Amino acid sequence: MEKLHKIKKYKGFSITETMLVLAVIAILAVIAIPLYTNYTTRTKIGVEINNLGELRSAMVIKATNGEGDYSNLPKPSNVALTDNIGTINLDLSNIVSGGSLTFNPIGLGSDVVHWKCINSSGSTLTSYQLPSECST
Repeated sequence: MEKLHKIKKYKGFSITETMLVLAVIAILAVIAIPLYTNYTTRTKIGVEINNLGELRSAMVIKATNGEGDYSNLPKPSNVALTDNIGTINLDLSNIVSGGSLTFNPIGLGSDVVHWKCINSSGSTLTSYQLPSECST
């Protein structure tokens, strides 16, 4: 009897296929990591803005009652009230180095108050990091 030579077939991926998969993963990572970073930054900034809710409500109540001095209101440590018209400066250096937002009241003392959120002068926040309610 004659021995039949069987050819062994190797199973698995070739080096070319493996390199192609790694290249695709690298391209996806280059796109996804900055987007995720901006998303998490925007979320942290949103939390800080939500923490201002109590202060903003207290300011509206004082203004409605005709009391203009806001200096004695309890506020978070990263918040500064710059004047008696109710401007709030929010320091976001704990999230983005040099980042800050300014909230200007529109209609303070009336029944309806809107807070205009703007990127402070000299702030390092980019438009991708700002929540949708804030402008540059």
